[in-house]
Amino acid sequence: MASVLLYDTVLRRGTVSASVAGSGWRSAVDWRTTTYWTLPDTAVHWIASSLAAPVTVDSIAIYRHNGGSKGLQVWAEVYDDLSGWSEVADSRIEYVNDNQCVLHRFAPVSSQGLRLCLQADDAGCFVGVAMLGQSVTLPYAMPAGFTPPRYAQQLDRIVNESDGGQYIGSGLIKRGARVELRQPVVSSAWLRTHGEPLIRHIERLPMVWMWSDEYPQDTCFCYLPSGDQVPEPKYRERGWHDFAIPLQCLLSD
Repeated sequence: MASVLLYDTVLRRGTVSASVAGSGWRSAVDWRTTTYWTLPDTAVHWIASSLAAPVTVDSIAIYRHNGGSKGLQVWAEVYDDLSGWSEVADSRIEYVNDNQCVLHRFAPVSSQGLRLCLQADDAGCFVGVAMLGQSVTLPYAMPAGFTPPRYAQQLDRIVNESDGGQYIGSGLIKRGARVELRQPVVSSAWLRTHGEPLIRHIERLPMVWMWSDEYPQDTCFCYLPSGDQVPEPKYRERGWHDFAIPLQCLLSD
């Protein structure tokens, strides 16, 4: 049971361009779940990054989209000076549900030219979050006592009553889920290589997290809750640390 997250995306690095300039494609890579790139038509569209040095990618993530209704497919491509652009094996995402948060992994590839391709069967397909990068697998599965995000959703329950106290009806407002990503012991080497960059990122920007690869349907879009801080990774002994991050998680609708 592996816990995997994706926070780094090449679609915000290097020289980034898109198949149709001015089509609003930046709304798919701005980390906001309320802005969207609407694909101009049913042709293949892409967001590409030209990098100064080869970068390794092994994962695609998408969230906040109507891809189920519109027949969306998403895949990665790499550029080679001899053969041009080619699809990365096993990178294709298809048959998703609307607004499904997806983290899809494939065998690592490295290149200075990388792009994320999207194509829909029907017009009007939009995508709010799109990522292409190298995922991080946590050293351990979630420990005992962890509450999966699907069971930690916060709800505001509004009850309507008459002047006489009679029940009229009620409604629920979903507020996402509050959980703690926790690794009771991580090595100093892992903390310096992976933990510190992750902390620097989550203090400013969201990420996509699959808390268990046995339950990919529970993949969620996460960010550091307002007013919270990442606890200091306390040293235990003999090169081991505690590591934890409080998260606000948005699940697939």
